[in-house]
Amino acid sequence: MSTFAPHFERWPAAICLLLCFVSLLSGATTTRVSSTETTFGFRSIPDIHSRAPRTSDVQFDSYSLTIRGQRLHVITSSGEFHTFRLPVPSLWPDILQKVKAAGFNGISVYTHMGLINPSRGVVDFSGFRSLQTLFDAAKESGIWIILRPGPYINAETTAGGIAHWITTEITGEPRANASDYRAAWQDYINGIIGVTSPNQISSGGPVIGRLLHSISFDEYPQRYDCTHQTWQQVATNYYSYHAQVDPSQPQFIPEFLSVFNLNLWAANAKMMNFYMFYGPAVKTDNISQRNFLGRVTLPGIYTSYDYGTTVCVKQLYSISSNAPENRVLTTKFDEMKRQGMFLRSSPEFYKTDWVADTNVGLAISTNSESYITELRNPDTNSRFFIVRQANSTSKSDQPRTTLSSIEKLVPKLNQMGWKYKDSLPEASSDGFDDSGWVLADHRMTNTPYGNIMEMAGCCMGVIMGFGLQLQEHHHLERSFQSTGLEKSINLSVNGGEGFAASIWLNDVYLDTYGNSITQEFNETFIFPPGAVKPRKDNIITILQDNMGLDENGYSSANVLKSPRGSEASNLMPEEISQSGGFKERFPDKTRGVLNEGGLYGECKGWHLPGLLDYSSSTSEGWVARPLSAGLPSTLAMFNRTNTTQSKRGQAGVGFFINEFSLDIPENVDAMMSLVFSEPLGQAYRARVFVNGWMMGMRVGSLGPQAKFPVHEGMWEYRGKNMVVVALWSMTDEEPVSPDLELVLDVAFEGGVGGVGSDNPRWSVVGRE
Repeated sequence: MSTFAPHFERWPAAICLLLCFVSLLSGATTTRVSSTETTFGFRSIPDIHSRAPRTSDVQFDSYSLTIRGQRLHVITSSGEFHTFRLPVPSLWPDILQKVKAAGFNGISVYTHMGLINPSRGVVDFSGFRSLQTLFDAAKESGIWIILRPGPYINAETTAGGIAHWITTEITGEPRANASDYRAAWQDYINGIIGVTSPNQISSGGPVIGRLLHSISFDEYPQRYDCTHQTWQQVATNYYSYHAQVDPSQPQFIPEFLSVFNLNLWAANAKMMNFYMFYGPAVKTDNISQRNFLGRVTLPGIYTSYDYGTTVCVKQLYSISSNAPENRVLTTKFDEMKRQGMFLRSSPEFYKTDWVADTNVGLAISTNSESYITELRNPDTNSRFFIVRQANSTSKSDQPRTTLSSIEKLVPKLNQMGWKYKDSLPEASSDGFDDSGWVLADHRMTNTPYGNIMEMAGCCMGVIMGFGLQLQEHHHLERSFQSTGLEKSINLSVNGGEGFAASIWLNDVYLDTYGNSITQEFNETFIFPPGAVKPRKDNIITILQDNMGLDENGYSSANVLKSPRGSEASNLMPEEISQSGGFKERFPDKTRGVLNEGGLYGECKGWHLPGLLDYSSSTSEGWVARPLSAGLPSTLAMFNRTNTTQSKRGQAGVGFFINEFSLDIPENVDAMMSLVFSEPLGQAYRARVFVNGWMMGMRVGSLGPQAKFPVHEGMWEYRGKNMVVVALWSMTDEEPVSPDLELVLDVAFEGGVGGVGSDNPRWSVVGRE
């Protein structure tokens, strides 16, 4: 056994922010925060007791929580569920019913400011951003809710959940007392309050946030990687730590990696939240990015976002892995249910005193391999002995759920007709009309990192010159009048950990930087002989992706303003243009501001269903081409290593579309995934869209993520579907040949029932 030091990098967002939030919900007026506090950053914890009355519906003592006079072991236990990571609201009851079936009585929920508040003055609770839909489903299922609105939530999401527009439009430090930061989150928090207030327990609703005035800590016994495990010894001093720092309040652990749960029981913890209960793969890592629902991720940890989850959506590290997919119950669910049923049927356990454990001489077993803790109810003298292995590093294999005969209804993508169209006209020999692009000529920035040319995707992002945050893929063009003597260009580009960038001179591909996990490069790109056009305008095109904005963790909150884009070059043009729009005008209000980026095809809506059926103009130019054939070699391009011309390699961007119909019976819950089956190592990145929803990014050269689960509701189970792959080939020297398959993971008879879809079709609005 071992001891622990509490991990506080997550809990201020998990706990302290909600304290202020709950005081507002309780009917108190907004109170000015003193200089010793940091609003929504909390360098000291505010005394909310003096700001708002406590409801009689929720009480506590040093043992546990009491709701309407009933003592609970909780939120006995609750599980973390981020609804923005399952953007099909009609599937939320399925998760909540599994929470209830496990014996849990609550969930903890982060809300995502960046999705709800995409631009200043815009607060959107429609579609998958809805809170009322969640509250109604929780009430129907008999589940309590801890709501955690941030605005900074951590959660391994871009900028920790803070809206991107804040990171560029305010001059002050985020998560601090800066007046412009305080003003920036007002609309969002007031919107949360407006929706949540009538859904509190005091109004007959499921939200019981007021329990969160206990001092608490998060704990991840295995840290953040539940896939590649070297099991650690479990700490034994949770109880002694709590007795030292906060003995008058119940011990609450708002985020606990759901392994070694009995260790919490032994610590006499009566309020705990397992992180995660439902865990989709929406995580970046230090090798490549794996998104679920667009660009919500940050650069960072190597893990899928299951964190030892009970109900899992997981992108596999290898196609043959035994990891669970979609909404399938993991083998952990059985153990969680056994524990939950015991807690539900043992009310005397809700109020206990810690008595002793093996470390202090509790001797009720002669088995040296056991570690035992005694707890005792002070009213009834009932004794409870928590027994677990002294060596917590043991492991066991997990079985795999078998498939059903529904598999025959799943189409074979590699046997169906893909259609292709080039998506990089910016580097075409035919020239490109950039008259609609924004001139990036601002010389002021709110980013405290010097003069960095930050850019936005053509469909999103506020154009603010040097102070602008990009969304996803974007293009920058720098023009210069050549003397004919230019030999190279030096570029500094930042895209976050694991990003890539490809560079062109006019229509000549120079090279790609993208096989590293660093967040910035400074490289010299050589011009092939004859590539420069003497005494004419020459265009440098930079295509790069954005792996998300950093969280601040232990760092200064200004790291949330981390720059993304081109920092400097040795050829300073007279004109700098870039693709750009405004966050206020992003066209897809249903899927949200983080769903798409700045690729030409995304700007034109080529990823949206109904594109090919809309008109002859939208279907024009698409040709039959298998995805596995990669990009065509068409234009004559200069070879970088000599003066001869050669066939153009496959460097560039192309969109591939595959349309097909599904006919899954209504009484079947069929869980399907898109799987890249070619060997790891090819130099490409691919964004995968299903009926307009961006499901993830495959990094063929770094990987190794290959599997992308897709839910019913995003699929049209009884209708026409469209899968789109935006293929970015990062080499002209070797073939790129992705092989994508549609795989049935598992199917259950009965089905969820009533699963709706919200997959808007292509529209000319915002796309022409």
